[in-house]
Amino acid sequence: MTVQLSLAQALQKAHDAQARGDYASTERIALAILNAAPRAAEAHHLLAIAHHAKGDLSGAIAALRRAATLAPRNGLYLSNLCEMLRQAKHLDQAIECGRKAIAHAPHMASAHGNLGVALYDTKAYDDAEACQLRAIALDPKAPRALNNLGSIALKRDDLVLAESYYRRALAADPAYLEGLCNLATVLVDLEKPQEAMEMLRTRAAQGATSAEWQRALGRAHLALDALDSAEISFRRSIALNPAVAAAHLGLAEVLSKKNQTDLSLTAAKCAQELDPESAAAVSQVGQCEADLGHTDTAFALFDRAVAMEPKAVGALIARGHLAMEFGDAEKARADFAAARLIKPDHVVPLVAALKLHKVTPDDPNLAALERHVAGIDTALPERAVSMLYALGKCYDDLGRHDAAFAAYAQGGALKRGKITYDADAYDAAVDRLIGACDAAALDRLRHHALPDARPIFVIGMPRSGTTLTESILASHPDIFGAGELPYLPRLLPMMPTAASIGVDSLIQGPPAQIAARFVDYLTASATPTAGFGRFTDKMPCNFQYAGLIHALLPQAKIIHVRRDPVDTCLSNFTRLFDRSQYQSYDLVELGRYYRAYQRLMDHWAKVLPPDAIHHLRYEDLVDDTETHARAMLAACGLDWTDACLRFQDQKRRVRTASVTQVREAVYQTSVQKWRKYERHLTPLLQTLGPLVPAP
Repeated sequence: MTVQLSLAQALQKAHDAQARGDYASTERIALAILNAAPRAAEAHHLLAIAHHAKGDLSGAIAALRRAATLAPRNGLYLSNLCEMLRQAKHLDQAIECGRKAIAHAPHMASAHGNLGVALYDTKAYDDAEACQLRAIALDPKAPRALNNLGSIALKRDDLVLAESYYRRALAADPAYLEGLCNLATVLVDLEKPQEAMEMLRTRAAQGATSAEWQRALGRAHLALDALDSAEISFRRSIALNPAVAAAHLGLAEVLSKKNQTDLSLTAAKCAQELDPESAAAVSQVGQCEADLGHTDTAFALFDRAVAMEPKAVGALIARGHLAMEFGDAEKARADFAAARLIKPDHVVPLVAALKLHKVTPDDPNLAALERHVAGIDTALPERAVSMLYALGKCYDDLGRHDAAFAAYAQGGALKRGKITYDADAYDAAVDRLIGACDAAALDRLRHHALPDARPIFVIGMPRSGTTLTESILASHPDIFGAGELPYLPRLLPMMPTAASIGVDSLIQGPPAQIAARFVDYLTASATPTAGFGRFTDKMPCNFQYAGLIHALLPQAKIIHVRRDPVDTCLSNFTRLFDRSQYQSYDLVELGRYYRAYQRLMDHWAKVLPPDAIHHLRYEDLVDDTETHARAMLAACGLDWTDACLRFQDQKRRVRTASVTQVREAVYQTSVQKWRKYERHLTPLLQTLGPLVPAP
C-alpha cells in the first residue's frame, strides 16, 4: 500500500536526509516533491544543497535561482545563492544577491557573513570586515565569520590578529576543519610549524580526505624541511582538489628544494594559471627560470611579481640574490633593504645583505643579527643555521676567530642533524670506483670515445679555487663559463639508488652504456652553452669521473685545482652550502671526504697518461696569476688574452659559494688561513694525518 505524504511531511523527510548527509536521498525526495508541486521553493532549495554536495555548482545555482524567484523575500535562499555565485566567481551577481539577503533578513548572521566573503574576493577588505563584524555582533560565536576575519587580517599582514581570530573560530566550533587548517597555516607563517603539525595530527582521520588539511600539512612539513612528506601531502591535496593554486605552489617549492627544477616549473606554472593574480606564483616561476639559467626571463618575472604586489618579500629577496650573482651589489642591497622594510624581523634578507661587504664593529646589520641570534632557540632550524653561519662570517671579518669558529661549529652541528650523509658509504663507493676503473677498463671505453673538444672540466675539492680558475677561463672570448653543471653526477651516480645503478656497476657493463651517458651530457650542455666554441664545467665533484672523461672525451681538457688541504677543508666547514656538500658539516667527515678525493686523484695519476690532467695549485695561481693562467690556456690550446687578468670586471653570473669573492681581484689572504683556527681543528688534522702540510 502506497503511503501518501503531505508536502510538509515530504519536505521534512528531505530535511532529515540532508541532516544525516544522505544527499542522494535528499535529491530523490526533492525531485519527487517538485514533480508534484513545481512551485515548492524549499524543494528547489534542498535540491540545490544536494547538487552542491555532489560538486554540481551550476545545478545548485539554477535550483537556488528558482527558489529565490518563487520566494524573493527569503533571506536564506538569497544568502545561499550569494555564496554559490561567489564560488562560481560571478562576484558582482553574488554581491547583489548578498545585499538583497541582508535587506530581507538583516538579523541573519550568515547573510552578512556570505556577503562579506564575496566582498573579500573582490579585495574590498574594509567592507568585508564590516560585514563579518556585523555577523559577530549578531552571533558572537559564529565560527565562519571569525574565520573570515582571520583571513582579512592575514591579507593585511597582521599574523598575530589572524591567529587570534582563527583560534576563536576553532574555540566556537572545535570540529571546524577549515578554521583548524587556517590556524595551522598561520602558525607556519609565524615559524611555529611543530605546533601546527601537532594540531593537524589531532584531526588526521577527518583530514585524510580534505584538500585543505593536506595542504596545511604540506606547509608544516615544508617548514620543517621534511621534503618527502611535504611532497606527499601537496600531491594528495591536488588529487583531492586540483583547482587550488596554493597546493601547486607548495609542491613547486618542495620540488625546487629537491633540485627537480623542471618539475617545479610545471607546478609553479599550474599555480599561476589557476591564480594569475598571485605574485607568489609568478615569483616561483621566476625562481625556476633562474635555476634553469633563463636569467632575463627570471628578472622580468620578479619585476612583475613586485609590481603586482609591492610587499612581495619573496620576490624582492629572489631578485636580490639574482642581482648578487651577477655582481650588482647595489641592486641586491636595495632589494634586501626593501624586504626588511616590509618585514623588519625577516632574517633571510639580513643574512643576504651581510654577504655583500666586510663587516665593521659598528655595522647595524651585525647588531641586528646578534639580536636575532639571542633568540635562536625558538627559530626554525633552517633559519638558525643561516644565522649562525652569517654570524661566523661577521666575526671572521672582525678577526674574532674563536667566536667565529664557535658560530660555525654550532651551525654545522644543527645542519648535520637535518641531513643524511654516510661517510662509510661514500668511502666504499670510492673504493668500488677505483676497483672498476683500472687501465684495462678505461682502454675498453676508449673504443667508444666521442669527438667533442668543447668541454673544459675544472675539478677539485669544493672551495679549492675552482671558481677563480673558471673565472679566468671564462674571461677568454672563446670560452663560456657554464658554472657547476649538474649533469655528470646525475648521469653517473656514485651510489646506487632505487632508480639507478652506481657508476662502478655501469663501468662493468657494456662500454656503450657509459658512452650513451656522455652523449646525454653533451646534449644537456648544448643549450646553456650555445654560441661558444668551448665551455667550462666547474662542478668540483667531477674529479670522481676524471678517468671516464679522459677515456670518452679525449679532446676535452681537465684542469685540476689543488689547494692546501687544511685551508680547503676549513673553507668548506665555514660555508653554508645551498643543497649539496653534505660532508662539510662535521670535521671528521670532511677530512674523510678529502682523503677519498685524494685517493681517487692518486688513482687517476696511475692509470692515465701524465698529460691527461693539467694540475694547478691555488697558491701558485694567486702568487703569480699571469704565468699560471697562461700555462692553463696553453694546455687548453688557446691563445693568451689580457682579458683573463680582468676577470673580476666580467658581468657574468656566478652561483657558487664564492659569489662575492669572485668579484674581487686576486688576493692572498686565504693562504694558510687555517693557522688562525688551528686550535679548533684537531679532529680534522687527525683525520687528514699525513696530508697536513708541515709547518
